[in-house]
Amino acid sequence: MVRLIVGLGNPGLKYAKTRHNLGFMVVKAFAKKQGWSFKRERLFQGEIARGEYGEEKVYLLLPMTYMNLSGSSARKAVENYEISFEDTLSFLVVVDDVHTKFGKMRLRPKGGTGGHKGLKSLEQHLKSQDYPRLRMGVGATDLPEEAEVVLEKYVLSKFTSLERQQLPEFIGRGVAIIETWLDQGIEPAMQRAGEIR
Repeated sequence: MVRLIVGLGNPGLKYAKTRHNLGFMVVKAFAKKQGWSFKRERLFQGEIARGEYGEEKVYLLLPMTYMNLSGSSARKAVENYEISFEDTLSFLVVVDDVHTKFGKMRLRPKGGTGGHKGLKSLEQHLKSQDYPRLRMGVGATDLPEEAEVVLEKYVLSKFTSLERQQLPEFIGRGVAIIETWLDQGIEPAMQRAGEIR
């Protein structure tokens, strides 16, 4: 089986350490743990890492299109690797979630965008919501959902000093959920994501 994991974020040093790039951070940390390296792939408008995980081929994609155009990059990879959405084992998206407290995470087998522009782009290009997404909390639980400008400014800001201290451990927990999804499937990974604090 071929499996594709997409981390969402924005390219460039300006955004590298912002909350909106947590998806990039987690997928990069998983790649580093596996000893895989990313290479620019023009066909996918992104960076790709590839390797063997157990008996399976796994591809990691970081779209370099900016967040609100991520779907274009993901669609090209999905088509190229013939990824199916008929099960919950082939495709996983790792994304920041402004409505979940920092340090918490949620894994869902499918669902809506929650106002996330990267997920909106994926839905538009993939014509589906039926794929797992690991939502990594970036903590703006006290911001009103309708205040889009405020939220946008928040997710493009950098983590606080306290959050930066906790970030490596949080990213490590995200990596552990990816590993559980690869090893055991969606249900055990969902349970673990809900249990880990």
